[in-house]
Amino acid sequence: RSSYVATPKGIWEKETKNEKYNKITPTDYAAGTVLFLRKRVTEIIGLLDEIYFMYFEETDWNIRAKKNGFNIYYVPTTTVYHNITRNINKNIFQQYFFNRNRQIFAWKHGTYIDLLIFYYRFVLMNFRSFLGILKNRSIYLIYLQLHSLIQGFRIGFKRRTNQSCKNIMIRNYYFIAEMQKKIQLFNLRN
Repeated sequence: RSSYVATPKGIWEKETKNEKYNKITPTDYAAGTVLFLRKRVTEIIGLLDEIYFMYFEETDWNIRAKKNGFNIYYVPTTTVYHNITRNINKNIFQQYFFNRNRQIFAWKHGTYIDLLIFYYRFVLMNFRSFLGILKNRSIYLIYLQLHSLIQGFRIGFKRRTNQSCKNIMIRNYYFIAEMQKKIQLFNLRN
């Protein structure tokens, strides 16, 4: 177990009808798009942690279930259709919460060694992202990226999870909305 994020097996494979995916098998992770569970599970481990809002909420929930002795299974006979829209404004929003929540998750479930490994990889990944943003010369995207990194570290370090976090979410949402407006104005000028 490590606190850095891995890609689920088979997610990018072209041949999803492969035989290795044709049997019910135990897994460490079930995607949050669709989960079927018994009421007893939520009675014991609780609901999704509000601090995440989106991204890593189901990953956190899966780990809490495993820690409490529940098994998670992949069932190949189920089919789920999940419509995902792509646009730049939504991507900014997604990137913010993905970066922020990755850190919260690492602090919540990782050991100090896991955190060292996580931040080493995290800094390298975000450095590449910063270089891409600098190439586009958008100071607002840089500011947004830095804000998500600082917020994730701060919330994770304080271990602010499983509590009402309405005020944090509202502040984050308004910050992102303001940055989106500034980025759109910047893009119109250039």
